[in-house]
Amino acid sequence: MPRLWSDRSGKFSVKAELIQLENGEVRLQKEDGTVIDVPLNRLSPADQRYVARHKDEFSQRGDMGAGRSEGRRSSQRSANVAGVMAGGLDEIANSVVMISTNDMVGTSGFGSGFVIGPNLIATNHHVVEEAMRAEVRYRDGTTAKVEGCVAMDEGRDLAILKVESIPSGIRPLKSRRDANTPLGMSVVAIGHPQGFSHTISQGNVNALRRTDELPMTVRKDLEANENTTWIQTDAVISNGSSGGPILDLDGDVIGIATWIIPGEQLGFAVHVSHLVELMAQSRSTQSLILFPLHAPRDHPMIPMEAEVAAIMTQISRRIEEVLVRDLEETDLDDLHPAKEFVPRFLELAASKPNTRAAFQALFAALQMVATGPESAQPQVERIIRQLRKDHFAEEGMKYVALSLVPVNHDAARAFMKELVQRGQHEDTKTCSALALAIHLKKHSSEPLKDPERQQVLRLLEFVIGSRTQAKIEGESLLEIAKSLRYAVEHLAIGVTPPALAAKTTEGQVINLDAKSESVKLVVFSASWCGPSERLYPHLRYYRHLYTEDQLQIIGVYGDDAQTVRQLQQIGKVNWPSISQPSSDGIFELWQVRSLPTIYLIDHEGVIQFVSFGYPGRTLDQEVSKLLNDSAKANIGTVAGGQAMPPIILSNPVPKKPESTPLDNLDADNVPTPKVVLAPKNDSPRNSNVAGRSSSLEASNNAIMRQIERATGPYNPSLVHDARLLDLSGVLNCGLASGNEGMPLDHLNGVPRGEVTMAGVPFQILDQFVQLKGRFRRENYPKSVSVTVDESFDYLFMLNGCKQWQTEGQSFVASVSFVYEDGSKSHCMLKYGEHLTDNWVRGTPRDLLHADVAWTGTNEAIQKRPGWTLALHVMRLKNPRPEAKVKEVIYESSLAGAIAPFVVAMTVADYN
Repeated sequence: MPRLWSDRSGKFSVKAELIQLENGEVRLQKEDGTVIDVPLNRLSPADQRYVARHKDEFSQRGDMGAGRSEGRRSSQRSANVAGVMAGGLDEIANSVVMISTNDMVGTSGFGSGFVIGPNLIATNHHVVEEAMRAEVRYRDGTTAKVEGCVAMDEGRDLAILKVESIPSGIRPLKSRRDANTPLGMSVVAIGHPQGFSHTISQGNVNALRRTDELPMTVRKDLEANENTTWIQTDAVISNGSSGGPILDLDGDVIGIATWIIPGEQLGFAVHVSHLVELMAQSRSTQSLILFPLHAPRDHPMIPMEAEVAAIMTQISRRIEEVLVRDLEETDLDDLHPAKEFVPRFLELAASKPNTRAAFQALFAALQMVATGPESAQPQVERIIRQLRKDHFAEEGMKYVALSLVPVNHDAARAFMKELVQRGQHEDTKTCSALALAIHLKKHSSEPLKDPERQQVLRLLEFVIGSRTQAKIEGESLLEIAKSLRYAVEHLAIGVTPPALAAKTTEGQVINLDAKSESVKLVVFSASWCGPSERLYPHLRYYRHLYTEDQLQIIGVYGDDAQTVRQLQQIGKVNWPSISQPSSDGIFELWQVRSLPTIYLIDHEGVIQFVSFGYPGRTLDQEVSKLLNDSAKANIGTVAGGQAMPPIILSNPVPKKPESTPLDNLDADNVPTPKVVLAPKNDSPRNSNVAGRSSSLEASNNAIMRQIERATGPYNPSLVHDARLLDLSGVLNCGLASGNEGMPLDHLNGVPRGEVTMAGVPFQILDQFVQLKGRFRRENYPKSVSVTVDESFDYLFMLNGCKQWQTEGQSFVASVSFVYEDGSKSHCMLKYGEHLTDNWVRGTPRDLLHADVAWTGTNEAIQKRPGWTLALHVMRLKNPRPEAKVKEVIYESSLAGAIAPFVVAMTVADYN
């Protein structure tokens, strides 16, 4: 039977059936028939235990069991793949290799490639672009060093590598002779998506496209030759597939897997005709380009000294070892090599002062600190001190400045400033000025304060005024500085955005005025972009929540008018929309580099929020906050200029008297999303509004009291009449025993019985409630419902979460209040504000909406010196304290590996 399988990192999972176990590899078969071979040691510990329990069954099946299963699938596919391909898939797969690379700081990467001739491998240029060294691994497990590159074409993302050796019996793959590639043609992709080696998937040719026919935003990202031909396919292509062959059913290569549209089943392969041209070029040149392929002559790591290279090799081996560890029981500090190898590099530098090896060692240490955990950053002072003392005049110091951009440390800022003022080379000064400008913008809170903004602009003007010809990874410093200056002046939070004037697909003229009565949401997106598709339901929901006078949505698309009209016809888009070619100039003016890109602009015409990529619930919060702030500052009016309070409602709308006050206005917990409604018809003929006009003054006084109450600080001394909630019906995890199969996953040491924590009484039993995460603790429920049958002001939860990897998602759980009348209010819980990991490095701290309630230790956490076991008391205001709450629903958002839990719940009144 199919089950969910995952790798050790928890970042990749697949639903498949185990069909074979042989030579340390498991063969998994997905429901669509795709076969995946996975090394046993790459699977999660739980999956390894499952394989161990069923080892005999699947080892005995061997090829016979696999044959039965594969035969069943093959009959369904009518021999579309294996039975038709000349030589069979096994022989072809033997010619596909995994390419492993290491860059200048030892970071490893991998991609795919395939044999095309004696000691020659074809792959994508981007697979080896930043490699300092590379090797290929064949299907039988043997490896060979990559000696260099015999030919490359950056504009078509192709490279031909020379390797030391190829095992006997492996034949080169042939290129398809017929240049015609019919649409709908069946194809097969072979590669290593997410590291699952030699994955075979079937698909079709969906389209043939030239670069100049692709959407503008895609063209900018690709930076490909305009006349490059791309094969669009729905065969599975993912990270690690790059460079692998796309084959026809004769086993001939028709393309090389190159790039994907994230979130969509849209993969693209460069046409094999371009590889044929490059192969002919390689035969005529007979040259060999050594790694790194694009080495600037002044880079501190080129050529690499032997002592430094030896440590880099050890780093690579250590990273490989980390990948097979149980990440559930390992913290970030242990995972990152900085803890062990930064001191090693510093020792090398101290033993060989004023040498190139010392400069390289210090640079490598700095790179590790810049990409490592916060605990490594104190080392930056020692590194900078040694660089200043022995290497200040080095030409490669400009790369040191650029490496300091992510290091949020006073010593880093001071050193970059010193390089701007006293650098020994003009390029050092200009690079340092640009690095410091980017650093200040990156690490300053938005919006930039005027002194910070002026300092950033002065640094950029210095770079622009230098007229430098220097480049960083092929990009002109001058152009980067000009682009950043424009962004700081026109596209940052706290400034007025560029002009936006165009006709919509319906002929309406859109003009983004500097000032307007409405808040504006400018959204750049495209129909082919998966994250954009995820955003559209949010925007449609806003159209229901808010009037056009409150919120105006403007869509700017990387699609032509016909495509946008189709989106409107099927109901995906229901707001004013600007299509190509009109949108092209707006994309350029607003410097849109990723989709979706979102700008939220207040009624004064000032940018208040910017998002690059899908923002999720964060956008809901920002829109609601901005509209509610406007409502507080500018109470709505009815006929005759009389004040009329905005009404804030939950969804669905409860049946209540029309004089409903601001039920949901709550500074300690802002429900998401809120609905801010002003009367759509303020005519005196509206009898409902006119009938309330005599009591407006009293109503406004009551509203202002609620605003003062909501925005005042929480005071625990005002909590009274606490009632303990009964969790016995939903408890599912032992405090002392924890999660089965995860020996460190427990809360042993937490006191039992009736206890008071952070001023709130709780009843702690021998078990607690554990919710599931996306990659961990999948056997627990996603949500639980707790009976309340009370009216109250506050809900208190003694809670936390397991793991810290949110994978960029802010909201990790939610609490829903279900009222007696059937209505609901939803509260989104943000990691780091409402709840946090129960294992804390250092001293636990209060959060915005939760106080430290208890700290302690147990036998599990004692294995990690410097860590503390902690629980917080989270507080949530009931949006409708006058209404009886029937039940409370606590639900996991399945954010990354986060798995929320709760030990006890209490409700109480507050005044």
